[in-house]
Amino acid sequence: MKIDSEKLKYLSDLSKLDVINDKKMIEELETFISYMEILNNVDTEEVDILLHTSEYGNVLREDTESEKDSDVLGNSNLKDGEFIIVPKTV
Repeated sequence: MKIDSEKLKYLSDLSKLDVINDKKMIEELETFISYMEILNNVDTEEVDILLHTSEYGNVLREDTESEKDSDVLGNSNLKDGEFIIVPKTV
Protein backbone atom coordinates (compact mmCIF):
# COMPACT_ATOMS: atom_id res chain seq x y z
CA MET A 1 0.00 0.00 0.00
CA LYS A 2 1.30 3.38 -0.95
CA ILE A 3 1.05 6.23 1.53
CA ASP A 4 0.94 9.74 0.11
CA SER A 5 1.03 13.12 1.86
CA GLU A 6 -2.76 13.37 1.84
CA LYS A 7 -3.19 10.01 3.61
CA LEU A 8 -0.49 10.93 6.08
CA LYS A 9 -2.26 14.21 6.85
CA TYR A 10 -5.54 12.33 7.34
CA LEU A 11 -3.89 9.81 9.69
CA SER A 12 -2.06 12.46 11.66
CA ASP A 13 -5.27 14.49 12.08
CA LEU A 14 -7.16 11.36 13.11
CA SER A 15 -4.52 10.38 15.67
CA LYS A 16 -3.95 13.99 16.79
CA LEU A 17 -0.20 13.67 16.19
CA ASP A 18 2.05 16.35 14.76
CA VAL A 19 4.22 14.89 12.03
CA ILE A 20 7.46 16.80 11.64
CA ASN A 21 9.27 14.78 8.99
CA ASP A 22 6.70 13.69 6.36
CA LYS A 23 9.11 11.69 4.20
CA LYS A 24 10.48 9.67 7.10
CA MET A 25 7.01 8.99 8.52
CA ILE A 26 5.70 7.87 5.12
CA GLU A 27 8.70 5.56 4.74
CA GLU A 28 8.16 4.04 8.20
CA LEU A 29 4.43 3.56 7.65
CA GLU A 30 5.01 1.87 4.30
CA THR A 31 7.55 -0.47 5.93
CA PHE A 32 5.07 -1.32 8.66
CA ILE A 33 2.21 -1.89 6.21
CA SER A 34 4.37 -4.08 3.96
CA TYR A 35 5.16 -6.24 6.99
CA MET A 36 1.42 -6.55 7.75
CA GLU A 37 0.81 -7.58 4.13
CA ILE A 38 3.35 -10.40 4.56
CA LEU A 39 1.44 -11.55 7.67
CA ASN A 40 -1.83 -11.49 5.72
CA ASN A 41 -0.37 -14.09 3.34
CA VAL A 42 0.46 -16.60 6.10
CA ASP A 43 -1.64 -19.77 5.82
CA THR A 44 -3.54 -20.26 9.09
CA GLU A 45 -6.21 -22.69 7.86
CA GLU A 46 -5.13 -25.61 10.06
CA VAL A 47 -4.14 -23.57 13.12
CA ASP A 48 -6.41 -23.96 16.14
CA ILE A 49 -7.91 -20.85 17.66
CA LEU A 50 -5.98 -19.72 20.75
CA LEU A 51 -8.34 -18.83 23.56
CA HIS A 52 -5.75 -18.51 26.35
CA THR A 53 -2.00 -18.07 26.30
CA SER A 54 -1.80 -20.46 29.23
CA GLU A 55 -3.16 -23.98 29.06
CA TYR A 56 -4.35 -23.72 32.66
CA GLY A 57 -6.95 -20.99 32.16
CA ASN A 58 -8.17 -19.36 35.36
CA VAL A 59 -6.92 -21.11 38.47
CA LEU A 60 -9.07 -19.97 41.36
CA ARG A 61 -9.38 -21.13 44.93
CA GLU A 62 -12.61 -21.85 46.70
CA ASP A 63 -14.02 -19.01 48.80
CA THR A 64 -13.98 -19.83 52.48
CA GLU A 65 -14.98 -17.86 55.55
CA SER A 66 -11.74 -17.18 57.38
CA GLU A 67 -12.72 -15.00 60.33
CA LYS A 68 -15.88 -14.25 62.21
CA ASP A 69 -17.22 -10.71 62.55
CA SER A 70 -16.45 -10.66 66.26
CA ASP A 71 -12.77 -11.49 65.59
CA VAL A 72 -12.47 -8.65 63.08
CA LEU A 73 -14.26 -6.16 65.33
CA GLY A 74 -11.99 -7.18 68.23
CA ASN A 75 -8.99 -5.80 66.33
CA SER A 76 -10.47 -2.29 66.14
CA ASN A 77 -10.35 0.34 68.87
CA LEU A 78 -13.22 2.36 67.39
CA LYS A 79 -16.43 0.49 66.75
CA ASP A 80 -20.15 1.14 66.78
CA GLY A 81 -22.09 -2.07 67.22
CA GLU A 82 -21.28 -4.23 64.19
CA PHE A 83 -19.31 -1.50 62.37
CA ILE A 84 -15.70 -0.28 62.49
CA ILE A 85 -15.35 3.51 62.66
CA VAL A 86 -12.73 4.87 60.24
CA PRO A 87 -11.54 8.42 59.48
CA LYS A 88 -13.62 10.32 56.91
CA THR A 89 -12.02 10.43 53.46
CA VAL A 90 -13.08 12.78 50.73
